[in-house]
Amino acid sequence: MTSSVHAAWSTLGSACPQSCPQRQGISSREPRVPALLEIHMPSFCAICEVPITAANDTAEHVIPQSIGGRRTVSGFICRSCNSEAGSTWDSELFHQHHWFTVMLGIKRQRGPAPDIRIEALEGVTYAVSSAGAMTHAAPLVKRSEDGKSFQIRARDLDEAKQLVRQIHKRHPTFDVADVLSGIEFSSAPADTVMKTSFGFGGDLAGRSMVKTVMALAYSLGLPPASCDLALRYLRGDPSVEPSLAEHLVSDLIVDRPARIFNCVSVLGDSRTRRLVGYVEYFGICRWVIHLSTSYDGPDVRDTYCLDAISGEGMDLDVNLALSNEEFQASMDNLTSDEQQRAATFHAIMPLVMARRTELGREALVDHAITAATTAMGLSAGSPLDDFQLKEFSGRVARYLAENLVFRGRGNAPWNQKIPG
Repeated sequence: MTSSVHAAWSTLGSACPQSCPQRQGISSREPRVPALLEIHMPSFCAICEVPITAANDTAEHVIPQSIGGRRTVSGFICRSCNSEAGSTWDSELFHQHHWFTVMLGIKRQRGPAPDIRIEALEGVTYAVSSAGAMTHAAPLVKRSEDGKSFQIRARDLDEAKQLVRQIHKRHPTFDVADVLSGIEFSSAPADTVMKTSFGFGGDLAGRSMVKTVMALAYSLGLPPASCDLALRYLRGDPSVEPSLAEHLVSDLIVDRPARIFNCVSVLGDSRTRRLVGYVEYFGICRWVIHLSTSYDGPDVRDTYCLDAISGEGMDLDVNLALSNEEFQASMDNLTSDEQQRAATFHAIMPLVMARRTELGREALVDHAITAATTAMGLSAGSPLDDFQLKEFSGRVARYLAENLVFRGRGNAPWNQKIPG
């Protein structure tokens, strides 16, 4: 099989035009990426080895779609393994990167990520959405000491209506329409310290990253068997060490751009007989993947990179031509570094918070429009005459003038006192 693979390779320039979708996010720097023109071999699931058929084939995301991945490869793993890996390996990887996915407002093919919960230093918990909103994590219904009124704190109008109706069922004298007409919107900066923590790697997330590099290699025409170390690791061979290592002792990105991105890269070197990969997510998670130390395929080099925020392909140069000493250190899992980990956080966090500020301002504008629309009793798409337009514009402008500050902010609670 190896000889037929060798015979089928030619240069990318003659095999795939610039418009080819598989070139998106691929570096065009030399050496050019070889491409497999034709591959005559049966297709088996890389994990469980069952034959891939039309009935069980599936489109596997190279980078998990849960963190913004778009490119897929078919014929790589069967539907059953895709589902199992997605609910375990990829699920854990998403859990580790959930905070970044929300804070950056990542656009995902299957919709926005679920809100995250963040606890403030004083113990209050907030819900933060990928749209830029930040609200109290739970609504509040508080009755006054004399029992004559209630205070409601809701996170949106629909929730406020639901809470009012619940009170109305117990206290029918409440005029629901009158109460709802008096709802006031309030927004306040979260001038407090938020607590969060991060942890990357581990067996499940590690397998997800190894699978990601193998998927990229497979998309180039490399059979799964060429990734023998990774394959044995994914299949649970107890005699094999995890085929990846965190890499922080040096920066493998050449001329690192001042952007947050997700990337996967692979390098096959026929001289050193190494097949090695690299995964980086959100600038923080950086891992070298050991696919094989007995590689006998063609020289191959490919990088798939996406801007984490926009989802657009990026041209990125990843230097995986490790020296013998560097590669052995990686194999021995000696390439992590606490000081460099702290340095990467200090470099990335200003970019994250700048994006969060942008999302917060967008959310505040949406909040101002909603507040003006509700106060004037308008419905979405309602035509406005000159007088209404002037009033509407004034309300929006006053709301923004009162609430907009030049720091990150999301939607704050809705507050309404209800007489009893």
